[in-house]
Amino acid sequence: MIAKVFVNIERVDFLGVEARQIHAYNQQYIDTILILKTFLIGGCRAIVSSAHGVSSLCESYAESDLKHIPQQTDNYIDNPKESGYRGVHLIYRYHSDRRQDYNSLKIEMQLRSQFQHAWATAVETVGAFVKQALKSSLGEQEWLRFFALMGGALAFKENTAPVPGTPNAYPDLVKEIKEYARSLEVSTRLRAFAASLQYYEGAQSKKDHYYLIELNNAQRTRERHRL
Repeated sequence: MIAKVFVNIERVDFLGVEARQIHAYNQQYIDTILILKTFLIGGCRAIVSSAHGVSSLCESYAESDLKHIPQQTDNYIDNPKESGYRGVHLIYRYHSDRRQDYNSLKIEMQLRSQFQHAWATAVETVGAFVKQALKSSLGEQEWLRFFALMGGALAFKENTAPVPGTPNAYPDLVKEIKEYARSLEVSTRLRAFAASLQYYEGAQSKKDHYYLIELNNAQRTRERHRL
C-alpha cells in the first residue's frame, strides 16, 4: 500500500492562530482545544487511495508490534461528524524503554482517503479566505451546510456511512448541494481563491511585502498591484 505521509508537529504558535480564529465565537471552546492539544507531542497523517485503504491501514496498525500504547480510536468514516468530516484518528501513548521523558504523552495519526483529504483541505482553504473557523464548525451556516452536504456526497461515492443530517436519497443531496453552490457562488469564489494562490506562490522579490490582487470574475481577468 502506498501512502502519502505528512508530519505535523504541534506548535504553540499554531495553537495561537487557531485560537485567535475562533475567539469571537466561544472562549470555552478555545480553552478546550488548547488543553487537548497540549498533551499531543506530535502527529502524522497518511493519505491513501480509498476508504477501504484506510480500513486496511487501521488493521495493519492494530496487528503491528508498535511499542507505543493504543489509547483511543476515533472512526469518523463509520461515524461521520455532522460537519461532514470523515477519517480515522489513532491516538497512542508514547512509550520508549531508552528515552522515557515523553512516556505517556500522546501521538496522533490521522488516516484519510484522497476524497476525505480533499474535503478537509477545501474546508481549511475556504475558511482561511473567508476568515471563518469552518474546520471547527464555526462560521456562516450556509458554508457549514454546504460542506456537510459535500461530505455526504463523498460518503455516497465511497459507499460509506452517511453524514448525519444530510438527505438519504442521492438526488435530494445533489439538489441541495446545487442550491447552496449557487447562493454561495462557490465556483466563482474558488476560482478567485485559486488565482490569488497562484500569485502568492509565484516568484517574489525580497522587497515585496504587500500586494493588492484585483480579480474580475465576470471577465476572468486578474491584476496584481505592489504596495
